[in-house]
Amino acid sequence: MDNDLDLAFEKSEMHRLLGLCLLKIQMAEKTIKQIYTLQNINLDESTVEKSVLGLTERTKNLGMGQTLDRFIENFIIETEKNADEEAQSKSINLQSYIIKDSKEKLQAINDLKNLVAMRNRLVHNLLDRHETWKLNSIIETQDHLKNCISQTDQQLNVLRSWKESISIGIRFLAENLDYISQEPIKSAIHEAYDRNKRDDGWCSVNDAKAWISKNMPYLSPSQFECTTWQQAIHELKEFTIKTLDSEMKKQKYFRPSKK
Repeated sequence: MDNDLDLAFEKSEMHRLLGLCLLKIQMAEKTIKQIYTLQNINLDESTVEKSVLGLTERTKNLGMGQTLDRFIENFIIETEKNADEEAQSKSINLQSYIIKDSKEKLQAINDLKNLVAMRNRLVHNLLDRHETWKLNSIIETQDHLKNCISQTDQQLNVLRSWKESISIGIRFLAENLDYISQEPIKSAIHEAYDRNKRDDGWCSVNDAKAWISKNMPYLSPSQFECTTWQQAIHELKEFTIKTLDSEMKKQKYFRPSKK
């Protein structure tokens, strides 16, 4: 009778551990999907919600293995990655990565794949692999499940740290979006001035505009919430704009304001 009670108790504990382990693996899968939705979003205030919802919808019906394949392919990269220069605008497309050297990348991928393999073994053949009608075998199965829980906890902590790092980066970029998108405009105006100023320190607005259009065609005064380059120069509040005679006609010129 005591053996039967012990067997029933230990079997109940085994099922509890199995449920706990599968729940933690499910949490890891959910975290992977959450990270994936943050991996490539548009930070424009009008589209960020749509961007996240779209990625969430695409991952909703994916199995854990499919989710992981996409996650690994798009998210974990090696240290050397050359990013193409893209036009910067008010709408910023944010791509996040976990960057590892080749050894760390391989380890990270193996850890994640082992998590999927562990889940499949637990779901499909745990009972077949262990003699769960024997007390000793049940206790061995409990030890195996405790080890699985420990491994899952470690991987879950890694995934959560990745998610938190990305979330912090996104919050920072979102809070400083105006500064980030407008800084190239400021730099372009200053460089155009330095390249085109006359000996007396004045620079033609038209010359600056032409120089920017030729050398930085991806920039536009609209990124500074302006309709013209003259307005952008004015909004910088770093230059004095003045109408001067040039070649028998009046033109707008600018130079740094005196402090």
